[in-house]
Amino acid sequence: MLAETQTQLLNKLVETVNRRKITSIKLRLAGGEPLGQFKFWKGFIVEAKTILKDLGCKLIVSFITNLTILNEDILTFSKANDIRFGVSLDGLEQHNDTARKFRNGLGSFKVIDENLRKLIANNIPVSVNTVVGNHNLEGLPSLTHYLIALDVPFRYSIVKGEAVDAQLLEKYLSESYAIMQDAIQTGWAFSNRHQFCDLKPNELGFQTCTSGFSGGAIYVDGTLNYCHVHFGEANQPAFSIFDEDRDLVNMIEQGSHYEDMKSTDCSLCKYKAVCTSGCPVYRVNGKDPQCTIYHKFIPLIYELQARERLKLLQDYKMIAT
Repeated sequence: MLAETQTQLLNKLVETVNRRKITSIKLRLAGGEPLGQFKFWKGFIVEAKTILKDLGCKLIVSFITNLTILNEDILTFSKANDIRFGVSLDGLEQHNDTARKFRNGLGSFKVIDENLRKLIANNIPVSVNTVVGNHNLEGLPSLTHYLIALDVPFRYSIVKGEAVDAQLLEKYLSESYAIMQDAIQTGWAFSNRHQFCDLKPNELGFQTCTSGFSGGAIYVDGTLNYCHVHFGEANQPAFSIFDEDRDLVNMIEQGSHYEDMKSTDCSLCKYKAVCTSGCPVYRVNGKDPQCTIYHKFIPLIYELQARERLKLLQDYKMIAT
């Protein structure tokens, strides 16, 4: 992003906050690899946080990263400015390193593992997202053990736009949830540590994400789209942060909307407020392609939540007596 575009982004944030009286903004820096541009964003983050705080608005900044880059400067700055990290990880060494290699051909897992532990040791908020596809299905149980041991929040998301072996998906997810069930009995906080796809078992909602409602995606040239997957698509409505007639909320509200493009099955489904028909960009005939898997695992997620609460009650009774 050019410096002038970055400056205009801050101007638009200030304009929108003033006009809409917004009290909180989440800014997620993604890529590519945004930590490769860390020095470029340092000054912006400090300035934006300071200016918006004076306007009564809290700015929460996250880096969506593969975490192959981390140094003392990033650690120190992140601690001082409440920076958060979302880490992409395909699995443990064997399954992560198949696709995520450095230019010299070496896998990246050992570096990611070391950097993850540094973030945790420095009490920097971090979560892990794993996109589940045929290439890493088999490694889900071992990854589950690893993430539970680290005690970090993690999310398993099924890959979009690709066919996944349904039988193997169910098999390895079932094994992973069995591991989580065992961990609950040792005090692991399932409800606060795991999310499956975009499911909302506790929030309940009408749409999958904030896109088109209270959020949007801004490209390096200042273009604002409904979602980052639309970057570069000529047939998608797009605005620009250089547009003087609209603030950011106005651009988001006037963009593409997919919330109501849902099948009749979805409107009648008892889980409609839990899955919200999945990501609207990738729905097939108005529903999430993983509908069958959701019907299998949503009841299990509620069962594990119940087991977790029962364990808490049992522990409380033991303490009380």
